[in-house]
Amino acid sequence: MKFKYFPLAFAALMCALPACVKPEVPIEKISLPVIPRENRPMIAILDLPVSPDVQGLNEARTANLLATLFTTEFVSQGSQQVRVMERAQLEKILAEQNLGQSGRFDTNTAVKIGKLLGVKYLVTGQITRFASKQSGFSTGFLPAAVGNASTLSGVGSNNAARNRAVAGTLLSDANAKKSIFTARLDMRVLDVKTGEIIGAVYEEGESKKIGVKIMGAGTNASFDDTMVSQVFEPIVRKMTPKLIQKIVNN
Repeated sequence: MKFKYFPLAFAALMCALPACVKPEVPIEKISLPVIPRENRPMIAILDLPVSPDVQGLNEARTANLLATLFTTEFVSQGSQQVRVMERAQLEKILAEQNLGQSGRFDTNTAVKIGKLLGVKYLVTGQITRFASKQSGFSTGFLPAAVGNASTLSGVGSNNAARNRAVAGTLLSDANAKKSIFTARLDMRVLDVKTGEIIGAVYEEGESKKIGVKIMGAGTNASFDDTMVSQVFEPIVRKMTPKLIQKIVNN
């Protein structure tokens, strides 16, 4: 009995949820010139440290994740404008010099790193915000009586009435929570030869996730590495062409 009407109860719960999914904002199209391969500058992307004001992130994993995302996007979107140093090679050189890969370098150290790597530009930055908040509702105000025939008494053979009764019964132990994760990245491009910051870009974004539980079964929206990736991927995708443009225009 309980599982027979589960789809109906789930549909009713979904109807009760507020509309919360925004259409994805299109990425701004930036026209970039094609640069001959021999003239394309080599760049290196350092790990992105987390601002001291940001709590709850695993800094090492998050910094590496973002550097990997930026590497993928630079190669994907900027293959005709720049060359990107492979991260394994970058990490090897930094390890040999005992410099680590925390991303927390002052300008002089960053310039030194750039010269050791043999690149023209360094792409670096910082996670300046990552936060979340939750909202939701529960239908716990109704008496839970799934499987109790007395709950359905009086509805007879009226299928519509019976379905409403069963749906209300199932929803008596249902709840839904919406989690909104927001983030901001601040990035800059450093000229290795001069130590000058030739461009800075910031971008903000958010990701929404609904967790649903019915009769104690289901999932809650939770904070994990996957959610971090979902929040930052569109931010990185939007920032990359802007950073490439800073390099091309220098």
